[in-house]
Amino acid sequence: MRGESGEWCGGFARGLGDCEVVVAELWGILEGLNHAWRLGFCRVELRCNSHMVVQMINKEDQETSSS
Repeated sequence: MRGESGEWCGGFARGLGDCEVVVAELWGILEGLNHAWRLGFCRVELRCNSHMVVQMINKEDQETSSS
């Protein structure tokens, strides 16, 4: 995790065993956001370069907002 000026703010690790890359990406997003919130960050910018993960998040967001 990096601060707004690019400074290192911390990191995390989690053992996932054997899993697909998209599952590892999603766990990374979940753990990263949880870690940021535990550190007291209220506003977080998430960057992900996995096209499949971005599509999944956008699809979920569209389904939630249309309900």
